[in-house]
Amino acid sequence: MAKAKKKRPDDRELENLSARELEKLLTDKQKQFVREYMTDKNGTQAAIRAGYKAGKDNHAAAVTASKLLHDPVINAYRMELQKEAFRRLGVSLESICAELVEIKDRCLQKIPVMEWDKDTKSYKETGEWTFNANGATKALTALADLLDVKEQAKRNTGGVRVVIESEEDVAG
Repeated sequence: MAKAKKKRPDDRELENLSARELEKLLTDKQKQFVREYMTDKNGTQAAIRAGYKAGKDNHAAAVTASKLLHDPVINAYRMELQKEAFRRLGVSLESICAELVEIKDRCLQKIPVMEWDKDTKSYKETGEWTFNANGATKALTALADLLDVKEQAKRNTGGVRVVIESEEDVAG
């Protein structure tokens, strides 16, 4: 008699499974692939290190990696392992957002433009100010990506409203 194949959970069910429960749905080779992938995010090399065939010019490993990385169970397992790692490090969405806001604030601080004075042999303020617009833009872009602002904008025709309060705003 043929062995009945286990029913794979749908995406909604996968979100509620722990890493231990997800492990039961994967082969040892698939679990090894995920662990290897998490070390360097190189799917082809992770597949080879996990024991999958490399093939000519690593083509077979690249195809295998692509298939594995599109598997919902493998992705759910990878995400759970990543969440566990973040928990161990004390990293949360809120802490990352707070750091990005702090970076943005630091980048927007006015810095006086200094000019070398040959007579006094020292730097003197020119009366002009500068700030790190590039750094602020990168921090705000990372924050928007983290908060999935673009996807919210697509779903909400009324636009997106992101409110970031400083500690002073909250306290007083």
